[in-house]
Amino acid sequence: MGLTITPLLVGAMPDEPIPGTCTDLTFLMYVITGGPHPIVVDTATYDAATVLHRRHGVLVRPPSQEPAAALAAAGVDPSDVRQVVLTHLHWDHCGNNGLFPNAEFVVQREELRYAVAPAESGDDLLFYDLLGLGAPPWLAQIERLARVDGDAAIAAGVRAVLLPGHTPGSQGVVVDTARGPALIAGDTVPTYHHWRERIPNAVYFDLAAYERTFRRMEALDCHVIPSHDPEVIAQGPFG
Repeated sequence: MGLTITPLLVGAMPDEPIPGTCTDLTFLMYVITGGPHPIVVDTATYDAATVLHRRHGVLVRPPSQEPAAALAAAGVDPSDVRQVVLTHLHWDHCGNNGLFPNAEFVVQREELRYAVAPAESGDDLLFYDLLGLGAPPWLAQIERLARVDGDAAIAAGVRAVLLPGHTPGSQGVVVDTARGPALIAGDTVPTYHHWRERIPNAVYFDLAAYERTFRRMEALDCHVIPSHDPEVIAQGPFG
């Protein structure tokens, strides 16, 4: 199966680096093409006004990086997308779900369960956007959320794999490309440096689960694609 993964750059927050790094918080979406319909993995953060309101941060997103424009440049009509895989439900990975009117949204059941009522200690209410500043970005598509339990086939050559640690129900997406399998790792791996050095995300739910996830990823023997590293754009498309 000769599928291709195309990463799309859809903005950055230069004043809010990835925790534990000096790298700007870069927002990426991924499009898998080569099958009957394009598949999207993660929909990134919402618009600049909402980021300012909810996060008190500045999103830099020139017109070419608007999600609809980035999809169009990649030759993808959002209405043709039938499946969107959400690696997890943090605010910066599901903010543009509304662009895809005909898609189902694949999420781990455990991730949805936790996102509805996360722990009130720590920053989980912030990351799941439950601070009373508006509904979380995935809620409008609640009737189109397809819950899966663990590993699951998404389409020919595409499967979700459970990767808990960053959140209780984090998942990745393994794609069979012409150059071998590739793993879109979500926030389990924010940057290439995190994967090379096996460093967990500074935001984590369960470190013991994280270590098991790293071992599992090694056994999958895939090319690992991080979630927030601008180098992904330089290296892609994949396959």
